[in-house]
Amino acid sequence: MSGTIMMKRNYSHIKACVCVVLLLFMVGTAVAQENIVTAAEFFRQVGTRYEDIDDYTAAISMRRGDTVMSGDMYYRHPNLLRINFRRPEEQVLVTDGSTLTLYIPALDVTMQQSLSGRQQDEEITALATREGLGLLRRLYSVSYLEGPTPVPLEEGSNEMVTKLRLTWRSPSEGFREIIVSVGSDMMIRRMVGTTVSYDEVRLDFTEIQVNQNLTAEQFEYRSPPSANRFHNFLFGAEN
Repeated sequence: MSGTIMMKRNYSHIKACVCVVLLLFMVGTAVAQENIVTAAEFFRQVGTRYEDIDDYTAAISMRRGDTVMSGDMYYRHPNLLRINFRRPEEQVLVTDGSTLTLYIPALDVTMQQSLSGRQQDEEITALATREGLGLLRRLYSVSYLEGPTPVPLEEGSNEMVTKLRLTWRSPSEGFREIIVSVGSDMMIRRMVGTTVSYDEVRLDFTEIQVNQNLTAEQFEYRSPPSANRFHNFLFGAEN
């Protein structure tokens, strides 16, 4: 009974973090700010740079309220993603393009979401491809948060970033706005999404390494057979 209560309490946090991770695919990495005139042009160059990335690894931290999750992320074009969490310890999130799996060892639970059919085509697969950046441009209006001149990542930080504000064009999208911070190394350093209910979800990316020749086998994962399974926890069952 206590495990069920814990799962319900953590459900909204887990779902929000998963959605932001998926949005990460649409953003990728950024390029030099030479000859940038508008935020839209800068964002277009983000997509251009993303086309050169076959895979990457990063340390990732996800924060919502007082809850923090962190781990090591692995991505391979077009739709392979894996996060081995250090906090919560031994938790795993992985997708192979057809199924999204989240293993929560503290509850001995495996959550799975089918990515087949319409949901895959319009909500997941597009987000996990190079073309997904174009989808993000279509769904969100793009502007500079504070202009093209780099500013500190946060108050007191020595790390300088250029910040973009992505504002939803329709209330049907998952986030009212997304703030994307591009570091001096031309990589996405931070994403902050504001949900429909005005909750803030923040992702930080560090130690990013691009084109590491990751193999498909590195994304294979089988949760313990003893774990309880819950299906279609993000979108519900297909009709």
